[in-house]
Amino acid sequence: MASLLRLPLLRFCVVAVALLAPVAALSGPTLDAKELRAAVRAFEARTAGQVLRPVDVAALRADLGLGTAGRVAAPSDDAATGKPALSGAGGLFALQTGQAIQTPNVRSSGQREGPVDAGTTNFRLMMASLAQSYSGINTLSVITAQGARGSTALSIRSGTVTLADVRSLFAANGMPPRADGTFTAPLVLWPDATLRLSPGERMGLARDQGAFVLSMGHLEINGALIEVVGGENPHEPVFMPFVTVLGSGSIQMVGSTLRGLGFGRTAKFAGLTVAGNPLMQAKRRVILRGNLFDDIKIVTIAGAPAAEISGNTFSNARNNALNVMNAPYAVVRGNLFRGTAPTNAIRVDLGSDHALIAQNVFLGGERVAVLINGNSNSVAVRDNLIWRRDGAGIKFLNTRCGLAEGNILVDNRQKGIEVRKSDGVVVQQNLITGNRSAGVWVSAQAEDARTAVRDNIFEANGAGLSAATGAEIWISGNNFSRQLPKLLDGDIARLSTRLVRDLRGEGSWRLNRGKAHAQEMLTPCAGAKHDAARGGFWGSWGGVAASWRICGDGEIADYPYPHLTVQRGAAHFGHGGAGLEVFQNAAHGCLASGARGDARRGSYQQRRHAPAGVGG
Repeated sequence: MASLLRLPLLRFCVVAVALLAPVAALSGPTLDAKELRAAVRAFEARTAGQVLRPVDVAALRADLGLGTAGRVAAPSDDAATGKPALSGAGGLFALQTGQAIQTPNVRSSGQREGPVDAGTTNFRLMMASLAQSYSGINTLSVITAQGARGSTALSIRSGTVTLADVRSLFAANGMPPRADGTFTAPLVLWPDATLRLSPGERMGLARDQGAFVLSMGHLEINGALIEVVGGENPHEPVFMPFVTVLGSGSIQMVGSTLRGLGFGRTAKFAGLTVAGNPLMQAKRRVILRGNLFDDIKIVTIAGAPAAEISGNTFSNARNNALNVMNAPYAVVRGNLFRGTAPTNAIRVDLGSDHALIAQNVFLGGERVAVLINGNSNSVAVRDNLIWRRDGAGIKFLNTRCGLAEGNILVDNRQKGIEVRKSDGVVVQQNLITGNRSAGVWVSAQAEDARTAVRDNIFEANGAGLSAATGAEIWISGNNFSRQLPKLLDGDIARLSTRLVRDLRGEGSWRLNRGKAHAQEMLTPCAGAKHDAARGGFWGSWGGVAASWRICGDGEIADYPYPHLTVQRGAAHFGHGGAGLEVFQNAAHGCLASGARGDARRGSYQQRRHAPAGVGG
């Protein structure tokens, strides 16, 4: 959370709702909520129908008054092996906030540069490998779309090929491209092969001829265009070309455009898909940076740890725009989601633990924008703007230890943030305004589940906080002064009269089965200082960010197990907006942490004293 408080975004968030006069400690540009709405509408009008190139999301954030957000940690490659590191500062098992994000340039994959070994193959061999992990659904449609040619494909067994090379090889093997270079047959790359596309190049895939790309090798795509060409396939009308990377394959794509790809009822042929195999370690991290995905059914990252999806524009997705499945430590950062979209923008599913969804902008679309599901634990959703979604903003479902922090959720048709069938979720320091249903909704919880709702700003939502079988909910430091008259709803509606006496969140409550218990004597440990008047925890522990847990009786105690994570030298937390609290579920080992601000005053303050080497 310390990383969040240093963001200009947070300075904007608080002033945006105009709760009180600005505090002297705030600096930098600010907007009120009316100006934010006007700025987003102006952007939508100015760019309506313009999907020819990716949007500069950093520039868009600045244009909307959100500023340049701070940088967050991400796993990095091991310099010696080129594979995701497992340990060390950038390793998969040492992910910390406050470090500079690692964004390596697209580079040679390391496959040998010797003579190209090419010919033809029966692509069913590779399809069989894909079906072992991702089922055989829609495989027959791909085969049927080939017509009389059958399942013959151009095969690159080894070496590095360019677009011109591939066109020549197609012609030499009896499958010539069209006059404009469009591929008329499938292309298959095996593990020792690399395909490079360079700036300005165009790879067309003929829909009517059944063209597609399957790769177990490496794709390096820099500034190129990959698009669907032609009308309906006469043999299989539902078929659409696709690009699928499977097994130990990898892709690094920067500044490119993909248009029209994807079909079917599974992710594996749904547009651009990375379908990793847990038994085959990839040679490279997956990197998708600064691209435009237009009219793609789904972009899927499955079975690929430490993937980076940053600075992309997703426009007019035909299903959920981005799937992150069984992909721990994925970083989805600084992307724009816009245009028509029939369902979720991002789904984090199937055990994608420790994923980070940060600094993205969501404009419109159906259903919930960000869905965390399928036992994807310790997922952080930070600093996103979710605007006028025809559904909810963020949803945690069947997960543990989730964190929703610093998000701006404005004018969504349903809930702002939903916590359902999940344990140890922390909802803190969000601006939740103008949503038609509850700002935060907690429901269908197990009897011993806990949720923390801290330091949020609620304004003009259908209700502030609502619960239906919400189990245990911790409330502290929330500002409800602009949420009147409907503060609480559902199982906890009758407690609204109590909240009226504390609209600025001076006290701490524990709601349990619809009953409220004051938490005025919480005992801090680990060298922190408790400010009882504010009901907060103000850290002052010599530059050590420690993990605490909230015990059943309301105490804060050091987590007594050896896997306690302590980030040393991360930052110094001083009084006035740099306190530290970690919500730790004692029964299940849930963890989510961060420094706190003072939402009751309508302001966030930052006094950052990070040592050298800590990114800002």
